[in-house]
Amino acid sequence: MIEDSSRLPSDQEGDVFTGIPLQEDGGVFTGIPVVDGPRRRRISNDLYASDEEEDLQDSEQETRERHEELLARTRLSLFVVLLCALFYILSVGFTPLWEVQYVRVGYVSSRYPSNDHPGEDIVPITSVESSVPKLASETFDDFVAQHKHVFVNFDTSWCSWCQRLAPDWTRFAQRHHFGDLEVVHVDCEEEPSLCRKNQIIAYPTLRWFTDGEIRNDYAGNRNVEALLSYARREMRRKPRQLPLVPQEDPRSLLQLVSDGHATLVPYSEFPSLQNALDHSDVVLLYFAASWCPASTPMTEMLDAVFGEMLLPPKGSNRGSQPHPLSLVYVSSDNSAEDMNSYARKNWMTVPFEEFKERAALKKYFKVAGKKELPSLGMDSRIGGLPSVLVLSGKTRKVITYQGVEDLQEKRSEALNYWISLADADKPAFQEAA
Repeated sequence: MIEDSSRLPSDQEGDVFTGIPLQEDGGVFTGIPVVDGPRRRRISNDLYASDEEEDLQDSEQETRERHEELLARTRLSLFVVLLCALFYILSVGFTPLWEVQYVRVGYVSSRYPSNDHPGEDIVPITSVESSVPKLASETFDDFVAQHKHVFVNFDTSWCSWCQRLAPDWTRFAQRHHFGDLEVVHVDCEEEPSLCRKNQIIAYPTLRWFTDGEIRNDYAGNRNVEALLSYARREMRRKPRQLPLVPQEDPRSLLQLVSDGHATLVPYSEFPSLQNALDHSDVVLLYFAASWCPASTPMTEMLDAVFGEMLLPPKGSNRGSQPHPLSLVYVSSDNSAEDMNSYARKNWMTVPFEEFKERAALKKYFKVAGKKELPSLGMDSRIGGLPSVLVLSGKTRKVITYQGVEDLQEKRSEALNYWISLADADKPAFQEAA
């Protein structure tokens, strides 16, 4: 083993070479010279710089790869969206924006709460295709009278909710397999007079007829299974026969409730309706609530048209003769304060704390707000909020459920119309369905 400094790199000032032996192997010196000093630091810095450049290049490469992967995913997503849009257009058709027409549905002050059937909506006109039989004015009455049970969908072609219901309504009509049930629909755009005659004020309205008479309007879910379940219950339910109250019988309709025809409520605990019937020719049973936007215009109309004509509350100077008109307010308000501030002058009210009595009237007449149905145990109703039921003080019968519509159409003449119906003993509804 020898040391040969001539084979080492040229010396530079400040460099120090450690004595690392170089071994001769076939005339070639082998070994690792170690340099200490400025040159070593320079070599080390060069090595570190090289590592940083490699790391930076690797990072840039990874960034480019991630960017390319994200771009590929974005392109794939866009392709899927365009493919779905193309499939939708081919399936349902395409109406250019400049050809779309719009219809504004007028304000509806009706028996339904505003959150159930919005009073105003703007929807594009499209077609509602259905294989369900369609009834017209010329055939409707005979068809309903000739069949035991008829379930009717009153719809329009421009209503977006009707469009959503149409496929489920068609499948329901095909699947129900009830021999005595006919499932049909009426296009209220084509048959406006028929829908006015049936007091259709919101779309779609699903109405059940039994033996030619209205049983109720369906207010549940509108999928196939829910419709089948509802139809099954209605087919099994026996018609409720209410006893007629003789004219000389001083009992009110609520007494029938306490006798077992609806929620059991002792009559003695609910004098308001009886008191009104005993002292009036016509009684308006007003179902409303301060939180319901649709109730406000009807409340104002009742106050403006009949405010001074109503029978004064108990304790006031009433006189001995029957009064032409009285009003009993059946509240759906959230508190007694809301009810008392909402009620108008000369209104009789069912006390707010008497929840059972108010609930009994709602269940008996099948009139309630949509959000009240679960707490009342009701799965259907005839009317929502606001509703005005007109009762005869003489016969103790319901003259009509359509007090709202009569008042909107006839205003102050509505009272004479109701009195004529009561005198003729031909009420629009003989009993609560």
